Amino acid sequence: MKGFDIWYIAAVIAALTGILAGAGSFLYYRRLIGRMSKMLRMYQSGVWEQETLSDTRESKLEGQLRKLLRQSLTLREQAQKDQESLAGLLSDLSHQLKTPLANLVMDEELLREDGLSDAERRRFLDHMEEQTKKMQWLLSALIKSSRLEHGILHFQAEMQDIRPTLAQSVSAVYSQAQEKEISIETETDKDRKLYHNRKWTAEAITNILENAVKYSPCGSRIQIGIEPLSIYTKINIMDQGPGVPEDEYNRIFQRFYRGRHMGEEEGTGLGLYLAQVILAQEKGYVTVSANPEGGSCFSVFLLNDRNSL
Repeated sequence: MKGFDIWYIAAVIAALTGILAGAGSFLYYRRLIGRMSKMLRMYQSGVWEQETLSDTRESKLEGQLRKLLRQSLTLREQAQKDQESLAGLLSDLSHQLKTPLANLVMDEELLREDGLSDAERRRFLDHMEEQTKKMQWLLSALIKSSRLEHGILHFQAEMQDIRPTLAQSVSAVYSQAQEKEISIETETDKDRKLYHNRKWTAEAITNILENAVKYSPCGSRIQIGIEPLSIYTKINIMDQGPGVPEDEYNRIFQRFYRGRHMGEEEGTGLGLYLAQVILAQEKGYVTVSANPEGGSCFSVFLLNDRNSL
């Protein structure tokens, strides 16, 4: 075979090899672009499939794109959840404000009537003040709980004595308890350093005590006990009220939920909800059970050691 023929054949083989390599590269990058296009379509639809990628430069690029799109999708889902949460909050708020606003309008119309005695005017004004305070508390509790849940509002917790916190809560409901001749008994021989924020934890326990005072009969007793456990310390708040049905143990901590045992007592269904939101920020929680002596036992759990976090 002549030298020219050999070079000619070699050139043809090289050309064919180049064409095949180019075709292979074309097909490879076409598949890569196809996979990336698929990821973009999955991002748009919100549906993901787990795929194993080889350790190549292109696969790393593909993995980075996958990670970026997944993060973007997570943010989009969170934004949608926040939007739905806000819509639900506004709906609940509108529903809860409807009654006190209607009462205010009715009282205002009645006050405009002629012939009312001073006692009647005083009664309507007192009722208007009561409804106004109810709306103020409702808005305040909703804003607090919403800001805490969405991480807008933060507070610091630390290891500190629990007795001053309990004393602060009892002081907040003392006058209400006195009006109904309800005694509040707190264990004075026990104190422990627990992981909590005094101001916020006192507010959470105050909400629980207010419920206990509101629904307990006149002349009854509320007991507050401290029970050390291995990781948590349990603070039991036991009343002699109507109690909570077992099928409502979890539901009473939901926003705006009011149990069957509430009767005709005024309430918003936000106190216990806000209490559990506050305690969750401290890695604590609250439960309810039956008081062996009749009534309810609300148990607040606070961490014994901040290192348990």
